[in-house]
Amino acid sequence: PTVDVQCGNELYKAKKVIITVPLGVLKAKLIKIRPNLTRNHRLSIGRLGMGKMNKIIMFWPQNEVFWPQETEILGDVEERDSDFSFFNHMPYNGDRPVLVAFFAGDEAELLETQYASSNPALYEEKITELAMI
Repeated sequence: PTVDVQCGNELYKAKKVIITVPLGVLKAKLIKIRPNLTRNHRLSIGRLGMGKMNKIIMFWPQNEVFWPQETEILGDVEERDSDFSFFNHMPYNGDRPVLVAFFAGDEAELLETQYASSNPALYEEKITELAMI
């Protein structure tokens, strides 16, 4: 048996296919899958949730790097008001000093409503947090 995939006027045939689309596309039924997905798959898609995930990308001059450059993830185990983790991209971007802070869920919502896309207060808050790690 083969799988037919039609994209516009093009038809592709394969033995198997892997579909990678955003969950929202599956929930909105924006693509046709024939035969239909199993009932369990459809129920699972309906139960899955989507949440917010944002990131702050911070750049430094090479001579001001203060974190261990060989460490990929920076964080601590102390309780804080924030659950930020920082990811060090230096080994993956030509050794340019960049840290990326990821935040999700309620914290992402709060920061989006409190701060504009570029806000010195947010920058200072994250620099202070980094200094405490």
